[in-house]
Order: sequence, then structure tokens, then C-alpha cells
Amino acid sequence: MALIKMARKKKLKLGKDIGLISYNDTGVKEILENGITVISTDFEAMGKTVAQAIIDDKQIVKRNPTKVIKRLSL
Repeated sequence: MALIKMARKKKLKLGKDIGLISYNDTGVKEILENGITVISTDFEAMGKTVAQAIIDDKQIVKRNPTKVIKRLSL
């Protein structure tokens, strides 16, 4: 948020004058400043993995997939 405030103050345009990448997607990042690019874990896959581990009563170690969601801030 501080970077967005600074860009506004200096009249810089995200995706044109500066780029912004954030971690973990939220609904706000989808709409803020016409969309903030994110590197995000796949929360749906994580939920399914955890649910299956609970059902199977097993401890697991597994790398959760991540993805880049490119939006107008980059």
C-alpha cells in the first residue's frame, strides 16, 4: 500500500512508470489500481491436500503449487 500511495503522490502510473508484484492473491488485489500482479499459492489445492490428510489421518510434506497472476500493475 505504501508503494501505491507513493506512486499516486508522484503521479506515477502502475504498469507504465513502475511495476508492482505482490505475494498471495486477494479480492482487493484483483481490483485495486486496476489489478495488482501477484505470485500466489494455490489455496484451493492447499485446502484439498489438507482435507485429504485429515481424512486419511496422515502427516504429509508436500510443496504446494504457486502461480503468477499477471495484471495491469506489471
